[in-house]
Amino acid sequence: MKKRLNNEHGLTLAELLATLVIGSLIIILIMSAFIFVQKQFTTQKGSLQENTDISIALKSITRDARAADVITIVDAQTIAFELSPDETVTYTLTDGILTKNDSNYIYDIDTFLVEKETSSKFKITIKGNSGKETSTQIVQRGGESNEQKDEY
Repeated sequence: MKKRLNNEHGLTLAELLATLVIGSLIIILIMSAFIFVQKQFTTQKGSLQENTDISIALKSITRDARAADVITIVDAQTIAFELSPDETVTYTLTDGILTKNDSNYIYDIDTFLVEKETSSKFKITIKGNSGKETSTQIVQRGGESNEQKDEY
């Protein structure tokens, strides 16, 4: 019987608790790193999506400006392109949404600013909710431009 009491092949409660604490700390560190990486990925994905949306909008606006016979700045947040006598494309910012012909086009827009720099040169600036601002200059090489609102 004495032989059994001197047997040290098992674990004591203190050793078991120490192992559980160390294992838990390792799992917590791994999960913290995973959560951090996931948050960064989500943030970067949203920023990239916003930049892509703004670039698409500016390319579309530039394409319509090049095809337009008449460009009209309705106000600081609205520009209209008359592509033909019966086709007009209008971009405007309404409640954080850039609309194209009254249809939602790009979401989460903070600023859409249209500025006339010279009689044939326009600057369009789009700023997303994340603060990323992109602008383009459009030079009209033909046709006519108007500053007043036209009735369509």
